Amino acid sequence: MFIHLGGDVIIPKKDIVAIISAQACRSAATAEFLGLARSEKKLELIGERGKEKSFVLTREKVFLSPISCATLKKRAEAETWGELARLVGKVIIVAGNR
Repeated sequence: MFIHLGGDVIIPKKDIVAIISAQACRSAATAEFLGLARSEKKLELIGERGKEKSFVLTREKVFLSPISCATLKKRAEAETWGELARLVGKVIIVAGNR
């Protein structure tokens, strides 16, 4: 299954290492980590700067998502495409899944 992180970004659930609230991570260590990810071109902002609600850590990238941790958790727990589409509020078409 996949998870919609906001905008046009959808990633495989299996790639997620952690989903962390942006409010909970305003420390110097977090700023340093995000700066490092940015300098290595592994940081992807989804949406407008300043609207981040969560950090989604994967094996390859760090996504700054405008979607809350609670909403991302619900999406991650979705078991079917129909359930995910209902949560996201969009029609999801994936090759081979109609």
